Amino acid sequence: MATTSPVIPMSETERVGTRFNRPECVVTTRRGDIYASYLPGGVSVVRASGKEETLAARNAPEGFVTNGFCLESDGTFLLANMGEGGGVWRLERDLSLNLLFNSVDGVPMTHTNYVGPDKPGRYWITVTTQQPVMVDCLNAKSRDGFIIVLDERGPRIVADGMCVTNEAKVDPTGQWLYVNETFGRCLSRFPIRQDSSLGEREIVAQFADGSLPDGLAHDADGGVWVANLVSNRIVRVDAESGQVQTILEDRNQPIIDELERLISTGKTLTRLEIDTGRFSTLGSAPSVTFGGEDLRTVYVGSLNPGHVTRFRTEYTGAKPVHWDY
Repeated sequence: MATTSPVIPMSETERVGTRFNRPECVVTTRRGDIYASYLPGGVSVVRASGKEETLAARNAPEGFVTNGFCLESDGTFLLANMGEGGGVWRLERDLSLNLLFNSVDGVPMTHTNYVGPDKPGRYWITVTTQQPVMVDCLNAKSRDGFIIVLDERGPRIVADGMCVTNEAKVDPTGQWLYVNETFGRCLSRFPIRQDSSLGEREIVAQFADGSLPDGLAHDADGGVWVANLVSNRIVRVDAESGQVQTILEDRNQPIIDELERLISTGKTLTRLEIDTGRFSTLGSAPSVTFGGEDLRTVYVGSLNPGHVTRFRTEYTGAKPVHWDY
């Protein structure tokens, strides 16, 4: 098991790719391919050979925003549409984009944030907010985010009342679903019941100091890695103790101080105010994942249009469902 180590300096990171377009979510495979969300509808990829490609959907509707996504075993992708209309869509191998569903239990899936599988074959989907205009939810009072499970019984809501729901992933034990609540500023988790319903919500860690938790990943030692907007901070949370260890940060203290001041007033933030970290090296980091042949390379997504950042770590990532696809 890895031990606590000093914060990794930014000088030990490097940028990957030159043609990304808002690579909010990043997915890697054993063969060395690096996939990232492509804003207008689709997926960007840097092949193991270094070749860059854009798998752009031929028929993406106006206002489509690719946010979280997952790779399927047949070479297709499931995309969460954060833009107008929301929903989960399939990007086919011929680059056509087909809507799977954009409402559940009679509730519109406005601003769908993330879709990802677990080992039993279920999909966990998050909806950030039900507000027609997404930025109207950017405050600590928002409580209309929810989580959907999709299994052989179809999609259904299994948790709601969440404060700006972001990425949700099942841990390596299969017993817990972890989720970031961005303006709740916390990492939460739910026990997963036999029937795929969720038990009582627990708060694992609470964040401050300019951090807005967005994406997450699990390591093989039971840690949860969280990417934080604005603070540009990647942290590791011990799942049982809740202890938070900073792994990497691209800190801008005046920006952090201003965010804390704005949040303390209780106001709803603007898109511009939460994007203040996007012109740094990390680019207002929204996601984190493991890759490399030994799963010890960490990849960080970006709200800055053009790049993904990576660095090496002593921790080993948990093997994702899609690893051998």
